[in-house]
Amino acid sequence: MADAIEPILDFATRTGFDSLPGPVVDITKAFLLDTCGLMIAGMRAPGCAAVMDQLRHWGGRREASVFASSDRLPAPGAAMANALLAHAFDFDDTHERGDMHGYAVVVPAALAAAELNGGTTGKELITAIAVGIDIAYRMGVAIKRYRGWHPTATCGVFGAALAAAAIADLDREAIRNAAGIAYSLAAGNFQCILDGSLTKRLQPAFSARSGVEAMVLATRGITGASNVLEGKFGFFPLYEAGEYDRDALVDGLGSTFETEQASMKPYPSCRFCHGAVDAVLEVAAAQGLGPDDVAGITVRMPPEAYDYVGGPYRPGDSPQVSAQFNTAYNVAAAICRRRLGLREFDADTVLDPNICAFAERVETSRSDDPYCFGPQDVTLTMRDGDVLERRVEIMKGHPQNPMSTDERLAKVRDCVTYAGFPSGLADDLADFVDRLDRVAEPVVELSEIFDRGKRPARVAG
Repeated sequence: MADAIEPILDFATRTGFDSLPGPVVDITKAFLLDTCGLMIAGMRAPGCAAVMDQLRHWGGRREASVFASSDRLPAPGAAMANALLAHAFDFDDTHERGDMHGYAVVVPAALAAAELNGGTTGKELITAIAVGIDIAYRMGVAIKRYRGWHPTATCGVFGAALAAAAIADLDREAIRNAAGIAYSLAAGNFQCILDGSLTKRLQPAFSARSGVEAMVLATRGITGASNVLEGKFGFFPLYEAGEYDRDALVDGLGSTFETEQASMKPYPSCRFCHGAVDAVLEVAAAQGLGPDDVAGITVRMPPEAYDYVGGPYRPGDSPQVSAQFNTAYNVAAAICRRRLGLREFDADTVLDPNICAFAERVETSRSDDPYCFGPQDVTLTMRDGDVLERRVEIMKGHPQNPMSTDERLAKVRDCVTYAGFPSGLADDLADFVDRLDRVAEPVVELSEIFDRGKRPARVAG
């Protein structure tokens, strides 16, 4: 049997804008707008200023934009910077079955490739992103058992390379080489999550950069592994010990798109925390509750979710990252603030003694549900002895429980104002994305929109 890269190459070379289903175009646009907002918010995220300064220090040809700043960098560096900013608050998409993010990797790579190559239309940009996202998600879904690799990075790099290759209009063999080169660059692990380190937000950035590098090197005639995915030492035999679902990877290519199963995050934290947050915010709003009314909260969640976000809240060396990946903090901030947005993860807020004290009253435990994004059960015990229970089957933002158009725009507007930009920038971006399939030079117009937005000259924070 031929390597699974063959049907993927068929898919990549035959897919044009007119072959994309209408819902896929709409979803791709929605997540592109979401990603633009996140790139702006990331300007205030810890670690981003240092990385941006280092990228400026390294310098190089001014090939592509870091859209939320005044910087232009070599295309791989611009992809890295934009991906870092987009993922910094862990506010980007989640494909639950694939247990991964995708747009924060693929969109920055596609934008950088479009600026580098020039002449990319809005239709071509949408198509490249849709192709890259589908392959990244499918690779994540094909994984049967996690061994510590982070699919956002290890699978995302392939999506980034394929999107960049589509922008560059590479032929079949050059796309194969780009995928093979991307495989040589594939890396990323879960240990940075367990340790609460800033490399969590850098791993997608490394993959976006590598995707652009793979495309560029393929255009220069550099060859990569041919049997990329299923060769003796291909991705799935080597990284996943041969345990993978080939059908999930290749069945329905071009007719079904995994982006239709992507969730948009309503809160800037690990998706595993969101079921409990949904429940607490719902009960607090319905009952008019505040922290003084609640004696304690218990959360039961699937074992894998508990392993990543369960346990007591301990800020550690990177308090913001620790807060993003801790259910007790998320629940405490939600009940204390009656919301959970970007400001609930500010440097001062994640150390707020009132929130930290309430987090001690949140207990988490493992359920017996084998699916990591399965139902979460939340029990609130009131100081007057009453007990309120909520079970969240499907988290807010999932395709079966989607955010409304107004909620999605409000999220982008919050990202924009959080970073100190005028709120009108969100509306300009929404208008741009809405008519993207009719835009002749999207990266040029996107740069102009940011210029009009009176962006800060330097990264804040």
